[in-house]
Amino acid sequence: MHDNFYQRINAARSYFDGTKYPTIGPSFAAYQARNEHAAVDEVYSAWNRGWFSDGFNGSSGLGSDFTLAGDVSYTDFVTNAFSLNTNCFRLLASVSVTVSNGGRIHNNGADAVGLVGGVAATAASLGSGTNGANGNNSGAAGASSSNITQRGIGGRGGNGGAGTTGAAGVSGTVAAPTAADGTYHQLPTVVTGHLLNSGPSGNPSILRTGTGGAAGGGFAGVDSGSGGAPAGLVVVSSPIIIIVGSGQIQSKGGAGSNAAAGSGSNGSGGGGGGGGGNIFLFSRELFTAVSALIVTGGLKGLKSPGTTATDGVDGSPGFYMVIS
Repeated sequence: MHDNFYQRINAARSYFDGTKYPTIGPSFAAYQARNEHAAVDEVYSAWNRGWFSDGFNGSSGLGSDFTLAGDVSYTDFVTNAFSLNTNCFRLLASVSVTVSNGGRIHNNGADAVGLVGGVAATAASLGSGTNGANGNNSGAAGASSSNITQRGIGGRGGNGGAGTTGAAGVSGTVAAPTAADGTYHQLPTVVTGHLLNSGPSGNPSILRTGTGGAAGGGFAGVDSGSGGAPAGLVVVSSPIIIIVGSGQIQSKGGAGSNAAAGSGSNGSGGGGGGGGGNIFLFSRELFTAVSALIVTGGLKGLKSPGTTATDGVDGSPGFYMVIS
């Protein structure tokens, strides 16, 4: 097995030891020149089970925005100028995936609306995070979002802002994977077991993303902001992945909501943004700039204008990993 294989595995391992490592390996042109893509093929053939599609669902091109209701296994897939919400399911293709100019593939977190926090996507084939916290208009302290206690890899949601009388809510924390999570120091086992659902895994529980934003503290009679939802995981696996022009693959946290208008100098705090999520791309040939991979946290909600309250805090970003 090529030395480069071990180098990339070690590089990927650096994230699971707590250090983010956004991309793995050089461009495909460099692999061609040095024949290092053979090492990638060895990763893909781990346990004699490939990571690409069998093409069962045939060829597909979007004619409108669409949300997945299950894992899909295409021969080739094209977004055209539309959006595919992967909704915590996997997108696989046996030939190619193309994100067209103006198109996107995403699993973005929901924005908060008024007093209602953004609701995290329901975990399915892939994991999700915790909901954004709801606001209040009673003058109470802002509600905190729930923690992720194990195998969290997304960004932490933002804190809420303080109200004139109510303290700011605090966003939930994100506990990263540890050595106890199965054979966690071997990237193929972690990836195939947790993300692609193939091969042995020391722990079958799926990875999760980040936490929702916290709510703003209140002032009686004035709605505080609520927290945005975290983004969900995005997994795209195809021999060729192409992102054209303004096309993007996104795993963005949802925005916190703004507080309502206050009374004089008295008001409520804005909601926190949801944590950014995670994108995993597996390919032999990847044609895109990394700027097309978006894992930002959700935007903060604003305080009651002209009051002593404070704005919420933006959610923290997640990370992306490219194995190509």
